[in-house]
Amino acid sequence: MSSIRKVVTASGATAVQVVRYEKRKVVVINHVGSANNKEELAALLAAALTYLEAHDSQPSLFPKSPPHVLPLAHARYIGVTHCFAREFLHTCATVCGLDAHTEPLLVDLALMRLIEPHSKLRTLELLKRYFSVTYGKSATYAKLRTFVRKIGSNCSKTG
Repeated sequence: MSSIRKVVTASGATAVQVVRYEKRKVVVINHVGSANNKEELAALLAAALTYLEAHDSQPSLFPKSPPHVLPLAHARYIGVTHCFAREFLHTCATVCGLDAHTEPLLVDLALMRLIEPHSKLRTLELLKRYFSVTYGKSATYAKLRTFVRKIGSNCSKTG
């Protein structure tokens, strides 16, 4: 299999060659050229990659040319969410019977308790950070009060 090598010449330039190794010896297939600065070297390396991809008898599983990369100066971090994890956990909850007729808020609170147990207020913050799910603080506390009343009335009926 062929590869690209860079060799410093006697004049101080950098030679770019396409080579292969046979019986522990280097066989130069193509001398692409010699570079005296970084720009020339980059151009010669690109030409060597093009030559190598066109003339290599066994194509590589992965491309030898570098992928197009967006410079970080032009990128903006907007955040990461774990929506797949939430979807997976909701599916598990459904399979276990938790999500059948349960309020989504209760399921989300229960799942966050499994992931990172904290207070209710902190859990609401984590739901927003991890899953981009937002529940209002006052609405959450109001719903929790209604859940407690429902559970209490159900317990008194069965007791």
